[in-house]
Amino acid sequence: MSTSDFRERFAAAEATRRWREANAHRPDPRRCDRVIVEALVEYLRTTPGSDALMARLIADATAGLVLQGYPEEHARREVARRLRYMTEPKGIASGSVRGALDRRRYAENCPLTL
Repeated sequence: MSTSDFRERFAAAEATRRWREANAHRPDPRRCDRVIVEALVEYLRTTPGSDALMARLIADATAGLVLQGYPEEHARREVARRLRYMTEPKGIASGSVRGALDRRRYAENCPLTL
């Protein structure tokens, strides 16, 4: 890399740092992506009859990976493995979304308020 490339990268990193500092009240897009995935997984995990939707997710995600050049067999196996991990009680669905939902259910069903 040339010196000008490093300067550009440093300037971009500095601009990003300043933007994040000025917008600290806004959630990071990666955090938003994570809780969206958690919410979708929690919905799939707890909704009766969501098996067909999960099968469609596997097929669509597999198609996306095949389009990127991965062999279909490996893509399908990895997508299914990740979805299985995500829907396990100790998987991704055990994060902040499930905690928030558990807290909400407790508040709605508890006769005492804290």
